[in-house]
Amino acid sequence: MEFINETTDIIRKYRKSEPGLLVTARATLLFVLVVLLGGYFAISTAWMVLDKGIIVSRLQPATIIPVPDVEISFNYHFNIACELRYLDGSPSKPCDEDLVTQPSCDENSEDKRWHGWFTSIDGRVKFNLTENLYGVWFTINIDDPRYQRDLDSGIVLGIPPSYFDEAYITSRYESVTAPDTVEFAGQPTIGPQKYANLFIGTLNWFEEVETESRTRRLLDSLGMLSGFYGLLVGIYILIFGFSPILPWGICQNFCMRRQIKSDLHEQYPKSIPLIEPPIERISLFYDYFVGKVEWWSVISGKAGNQTIVIFICQENG
Repeated sequence: MEFINETTDIIRKYRKSEPGLLVTARATLLFVLVVLLGGYFAISTAWMVLDKGIIVSRLQPATIIPVPDVEISFNYHFNIACELRYLDGSPSKPCDEDLVTQPSCDENSEDKRWHGWFTSIDGRVKFNLTENLYGVWFTINIDDPRYQRDLDSGIVLGIPPSYFDEAYITSRYESVTAPDTVEFAGQPTIGPQKYANLFIGTLNWFEEVETESRTRRLLDSLGMLSGFYGLLVGIYILIFGFSPILPWGICQNFCMRRQIKSDLHEQYPKSIPLIEPPIERISLFYDYFVGKVEWWSVISGKAGNQTIVIFICQENG
């Protein structure tokens, strides 16, 4: 099939066979469509350049999860002891002393509270599924003689991960020892005593990963550009037809003379072919094996209701 340059055909061919007004309309529409396509391309490029992206969070399985830093604050002086807990029931191991910063109080601070810290320095402590290390157990002991247990209402708090929809009250993370159990029985009501246990660990081996995602990608923009180009081509075909060889669109339909329309309807009673250019190979085939195409047209026109059977023979050898 011969490639057709639409612009060249407008300049060189259409002006020979079509009215000047129609040629001008074709050229004007093509110019407008090219401008629209270029404008859309510029807008798509600007969108891609100015796109800042969005942060997407997803969960993925993990065998190693970092241990968070912990800060414990209290109105009275206290001390912290911690140990590592294992899933397989292995004996607990005490944490390294340098990981725990015992409480201190800055008299110049606004709250004047005691603050203690646990920090996994350089990631030395991590929840590790391979090693069955799943939690850190803290024991908080009050050693301030001013403390009175009867004036402390106490609290039991569990904080699930942010990506859990489970309510706090039903969370397994609240399954801790309450102050009124045997472990805390016999404690003095005033002065130094064991105050609370705090467990920080994981029973679900997933980690939340945040990645930056572009809302507009290159392939998406190219796809939208292709769709817009197809829309413009469809508009042109609808108005002026598919091909310069066989133009047939709204413009030709309404601008064509009535006599020409009548002749076309007599020649093509069912429909006017849009894409049926003559094929030279088929014409040569008929000329060589059957006969002249003009002669075949005469026979087919005079045959009427008769049936014509043509045998094509080929010699052996």
